[in-house]
Amino acid sequence: MTSSPKAKAGRAERRGEQVGAVETPEPRAEESRRGGLAGLWDFGAVEAVLVLLVFALCVDVFAAVVLRYVFHRSLGFYDELARFLFVWMSFLGAATGVKRHGHFGVTFVVERLSPGTRRALAVFSTLAMLLFAGLLVAKGLTMVRLTASQLSPAMEIPISYLYAPVPIAGLLMIVYLLPHLARQLRGRA
Repeated sequence: MTSSPKAKAGRAERRGEQVGAVETPEPRAEESRRGGLAGLWDFGAVEAVLVLLVFALCVDVFAAVVLRYVFHRSLGFYDELARFLFVWMSFLGAATGVKRHGHFGVTFVVERLSPGTRRALAVFSTLAMLLFAGLLVAKGLTMVRLTASQLSPAMEIPISYLYAPVPIAGLLMIVYLLPHLARQLRGRA
């Protein structure tokens, strides 16, 4: 005799069990103490740089607002500095998202697939991200080289500094994805 899901839920509630609770797996020891290149960044260096960039952007924008509306003065480099900081934050933040597996995904389709198909799709997804990261490195380095001699109008620093986070983020993504791909291929991710 089979019971309806509603009846099973009622019996579980009477026993004091949580209904519909989702168990979150404990992180594996190997994931928390990774070695190699990915382990080099686990201490949070990229995140620390991101915190400094956010702080610098806040100071820059706050100073620009105070100078413009309180002292009726404006220095020309505030907008340009904010642009540079925001580009760096965006690309390093994307790399951090890859590190933490924080990018969104459409899971309701994947959950309906068989475990073997799910695993193959996960490996394909990681390989696609590696390809994208490789393109970021290759094309980003090209843009850095092409803009090395151009100076920004207000701060007069090389425009290549604006493009530098593109290959850096791509390289970080590759460093973060390779151990993940290895775990997927071993069937542990």
